[in-house]
Amino acid sequence: MMTESSLLVPHMISLQCHAGIRNLEANNTALVNANNAMNRFINETRLAGRGYDALKQQIQDYRLISDAKREANDSDIWDFGALRTAVGDGSDLCGGHILSGIRQAEADELRNRGHVINHERAAEGYRLTGGTTCPHYLYHRRQRNNYESLRQGNINTKNALTELKTRYETIEATTKWLFERSDLLRNQIESGFGVIAGASTGLPDSYDSQSLAAWRLRMQELRERLPFDQALDEIRVEHGDEAYEWVKESYDIAREMLNAWGFPVGDFDFDLLSEKLHDYQMIQEIKRVTEEQFPLSDWEALTTLEERQIFLQEYMDAILPIMGLENIGLRPISFDPTIGQANWNGFYNHSFNHELGIPARTTWINPTTIDPNNEGWWFWQSSPKDSYESLQTLVHELRHAYQNVAADNIRATENAPNAPVVASVTADAWDHNRRNYLNTRTDRKTDERDTERYQEPGQTGNYTYKEYRNQPLEVDANGFARNEVWNKV
Repeated sequence: MMTESSLLVPHMISLQCHAGIRNLEANNTALVNANNAMNRFINETRLAGRGYDALKQQIQDYRLISDAKREANDSDIWDFGALRTAVGDGSDLCGGHILSGIRQAEADELRNRGHVINHERAAEGYRLTGGTTCPHYLYHRRQRNNYESLRQGNINTKNALTELKTRYETIEATTKWLFERSDLLRNQIESGFGVIAGASTGLPDSYDSQSLAAWRLRMQELRERLPFDQALDEIRVEHGDEAYEWVKESYDIAREMLNAWGFPVGDFDFDLLSEKLHDYQMIQEIKRVTEEQFPLSDWEALTTLEERQIFLQEYMDAILPIMGLENIGLRPISFDPTIGQANWNGFYNHSFNHELGIPARTTWINPTTIDPNNEGWWFWQSSPKDSYESLQTLVHELRHAYQNVAADNIRATENAPNAPVVASVTADAWDHNRRNYLNTRTDRKTDERDTERYQEPGQTGNYTYKEYRNQPLEVDANGFARNEVWNKV
């Protein structure tokens, strides 16, 4: 937040960032030279003996410090670049000048507004008694207009200064976390000099390498985290805080669930992070298209089933390119009431269904759920707003198409064109799930409160509706369609 003492001078910050980057790059060059010298010593084959081996172990730990320092420097170099970009080349931002200027403009506007009102009243009085040619009327009209012009100038000044204040606070909000990422690693590096010195007390005869095991493990953890945290920060810089928070939460939850499902994910999986960023971008674009081109008001204006079927098909055509599904051979939406269960919202059929004769790449939407004549049908409530959720159903089913394409790709020798941005561990989970899929109940509409175990035709074993909802394909499709992170019921 801007205060009276706030000061931001873009030109100076840019120069400082440039100098900081040059110093860190020079330091990296020196570290590379030092690493080369240490490598030559470590790889020397003409020297042998217990003393040499002990010294070599010590040098290897110093090389670990050197490598980590270069990585910390690279992190700070990126931060300097991000700061320089955020600050830009604008004018100096002085909190005292800007805040006092806003207060003065507000006071001046209030005072001039009073003058405007007073002169308007006086002019109106003279108009009633002397008409519009009365000199006193003309005088007060001129004064009124003069003060109104001044008032508008006050408003413009306040708006311009408020924009500068907003710019300062935006820069502050988007850069306050810079240079924090490498702090933990640098602290661990500094502690390393002490532990190495403690392990070196027996040189030249011995080096207590084992005493550094915990320090080395922590160094490894921090070095692995550093580039991952930078990738998260890049998302925050390029896409904003909302994207950063959504992607980070989505990544953490997906990692936890995939591990629980038996598909191991390490602490820092860049492919899974890319997957979640891509999901966020698709969800936001689908949301924008829905609100701008297919709003509820348009749906409510449709009075026939045929009109709503056309609406849904046009909606599908609009979002397929967003999901990268426009070239996989999807058929037009089927509204045939005979091929789906009466209590289903919809389904997606990726491969040919021999039992029912349903072609591959078929998306089905239950026509009963969108028929204006059936708004009181037991599954839906009694308004078009509820049947409008069929758009969400369609996104859910198209997400199943997306999942199947991703699962197909991991079983191909190379990725297909426009392959989904999906981590291999996620695609593995989807592929396993589709080959061991739990169907929903066909005997009645139910929800997660239904704990009765049942067995569907063609299924082995029995399960609850909650277990159906909590399988990987359904958790993902439900979250995607609802603009939510993964969530079990």
